[in-house]
Amino acid sequence: MSQTFTMDDLRRMLQERQHKMTPQRQVVLQIFLDHPGEHLSAEDVHGILRDNKSEIGLATVYRSLELLSELGILQKMEFGDGCSRYEVNKTDPSKHHHHHLICTNCGKVIEFQDDFLEPLEEDIKKKLGFTVSDHQVKFFGRKFQCVDKGFAPNEPVDVVIRPEDVDIVPPEQGHLCGTVTSVTFKGVHYDTIVDFKGFKWLIQTTDYCPVDAYIGIRLNPEDIHIMHKSEYSGLYGDY
Repeated sequence: MSQTFTMDDLRRMLQERQHKMTPQRQVVLQIFLDHPGEHLSAEDVHGILRDNKSEIGLATVYRSLELLSELGILQKMEFGDGCSRYEVNKTDPSKHHHHHLICTNCGKVIEFQDDFLEPLEEDIKKKLGFTVSDHQVKFFGRKFQCVDKGFAPNEPVDVVIRPEDVDIVPPEQGHLCGTVTSVTFKGVHYDTIVDFKGFKWLIQTTDYCPVDAYIGIRLNPEDIHIMHKSEYSGLYGDY
């Protein structure tokens, strides 16, 4: 169960760890108290300080965050983008940390508390004799509003599929079927042009398909990209 901390609580925690509450540390900690539930980087904290006309430098912010995370007052988190983020460590030491959903489009982080890995931990303990003291789970993905963001009603778009994302399969297994019109070996892969009822597609594949072969192609939904229409669309051929 998460807790709510005051500045007095954080000051006491520092004193228990034989450290003083310096003015710089107090200002940094106050930012986290003023932004509950947010996961702030050193740059985020420094930006808030600058907006508040503070003269505390970025190097001081980094040192303060590292010390406070080492002391367990802040929790340091890595979300796979090379940027460390921090939040007040409100976790009961006897419980696992909460987990996070990370949107790969907008960078938004959403917390959730459900600990559905407890059965797995018990299984690990029984089979391997290993007692799990903690775990952290991060799910990376996209919320629907991020996928569909930024398009006006009836706006012209380009539907883009990268040539290397198209799988060649037998015609009976394909989502689309067409005839190979050109094959060029590029040293590692083949540039294969396929005619689909008048539309020519470039497919990059390591599988050789001769000219005039009738083939199928398979597309994964996540490989279909909707983009704002380019001014160059259609100027250099169908593909």
